[in-house]
Amino acid sequence: TQAPDLSSLGRIFAEPSAYADPAAWHAAAKRLREQAPIIKVSLPDYPEFYAVTKHADVMEIERNP
Repeated sequence: TQAPDLSSLGRIFAEPSAYADPAAWHAAAKRLREQAPIIKVSLPDYPEFYAVTKHADVMEIERNP
């Protein structure tokens, strides 16, 4: 089976069904951290947002909003 493209992985933060499979959720989050640690998430009927997946990036953003 082919892995989903990076642009679709951000859905794990907004779609409740993504949390039903913790192993798949963590695999997707790991891939995002490794390949796209800051990614813009665009989903139908949902406001766009940036998912920031690395702790160091979150801390930098918190220090310098």
